[in-house]
Amino acid sequence: MSAGDRAHATSPSKTRRFHRLLLVAALVATIAIPFLLGGRNTLSAAANIHVGGYAALFALIVASWAARALKLHQLLHRLGTHASLARAFGISLATDLAFSATPAGVGGYVASVYYLRKAGASVSGAATIMAMDQGIDLVFFAVSVPVAALVLAGSGVSPALTITALCGAALTSAFLATIWLARKRILSLLSAPNRLSANKLSANKLAGNRLAANGGQVGEGAVDEVTAVKLKSGEQLSR
Repeated sequence: MSAGDRAHATSPSKTRRFHRLLLVAALVATIAIPFLLGGRNTLSAAANIHVGGYAALFALIVASWAARALKLHQLLHRLGTHASLARAFGISLATDLAFSATPAGVGGYVASVYYLRKAGASVSGAATIMAMDQGIDLVFFAVSVPVAALVLAGSGVSPALTITALCGAALTSAFLATIWLARKRILSLLSAPNRLSANKLSANKLAGNRLAANGGQVGEGAVDEVTAVKLKSGEQLSR
């Protein structure tokens, strides 16, 4: 084996080792950063929560998983992918874990598309379901955050926090309203490639039909000429 072959063989192993080191570093940073930013106080406060409080929190988490699974199940069926509710529940668990385990939750989008593809959706269908999932979440937060801010306005919560929540909800509402008002334009832009492909297909079909019709006429003319020659030959022989 030459030196070039040995270098080519060892490079994938070095790449895998580097990726593993990056993964370990990301996990360590994910665990260490909360402690550096005051996570010890949070853990000490969490230790004082009663068992019933943890049971209530777990029930809320399970309800969130079930609601998201039902949402994914409905979106999959809307796009013609007949996945079971248990499959949608598994996708909900996997994507929530990916959102929680990756920085800024970027892994959740990749996991969502990946597992929706495994469930039978196309690439465009999986991306559409993921976008609809995030859009529904935006609508929910745009409605719930102002309500929560108004409820907490009279409590001891900092006014700056209430103002921040209201401003964030206003920006989210403005973003959703812009999308809603421009929905026809957005749909036309998204469906433009499909219309172009359909027009091209119809043009090719029309050209094929014309060619077949012309070929049939040519064929009929050729048959008529052959028949005429045979008749003339028969007349000459009879004479």
